[in-house]
Amino acid sequence: MSRGEGPKAARWRLEVARTFQYFEALCTAEGIPKQLVEREAIARIVMRKDYDLLPKPLAVAIARNSQLRSAFQSYIEIVRADKNEWPYRVSQKAWAHAARHAAIRHMKEARGLSKVIAEVESAAGEMMSLTDGALLDVMEKLQVATAEIEQLRLALADEIGRRSSQRNAGAELARLRHKETDEMLIQAAEYWRDNMDQELSAPKAANILIGIVPLSHDRLKRLVLGLKKGVWPAQNT
Repeated sequence: MSRGEGPKAARWRLEVARTFQYFEALCTAEGIPKQLVEREAIARIVMRKDYDLLPKPLAVAIARNSQLRSAFQSYIEIVRADKNEWPYRVSQKAWAHAARHAAIRHMKEARGLSKVIAEVESAAGEMMSLTDGALLDVMEKLQVATAEIEQLRLALADEIGRRSSQRNAGAELARLRHKETDEMLIQAAEYWRDNMDQELSAPKAANILIGIVPLSHDRLKRLVLGLKKGVWPAQNT
């Protein structure tokens, strides 16, 4: 409690911090950059009711996400309330339930986070029986868990991006190999047409064409059989 501050004002200040912590955790779970959810800047916007100054990604997320919108509305109501008339823990039960629900839902989206989930579930479950001072410790635990989740989310995003890049590179390599093979087949067909006795059997013609292009005997034999039927190899561009 600050000097000259009554107990109701102190509880109001704690409620403001706690509610913003929940709002900030939801923003983090939605992938909103932390620098766009700066507490003092948001508080100034709320006090002035100048919501057009909200960063666009944050404003869009609030409009689309009902849970985020509800948390922001709760924060607005508390910030604009008379701190000297603030009742004791008026929204603690609702806040604890919502915080626990949101933390568990967002963390379970990432597999293998049992330790983090257990810590936050434990912290949220104890919240109802804690004193004002102990609530600050719980908030710190939730903040640490949220930071860990954000790090894991970024790591998962990097891994997804890396695998996507590998798949794209593999597809491009396969395309180039197909193109190279098609070009070799055309080269072999042109050699067969211009330089070889077209009455040769397909196996014998394939034996000769192996020295022209590095393709398998079976592939070249099928090529010659097709050429004898008038089927020219197509080039895949």
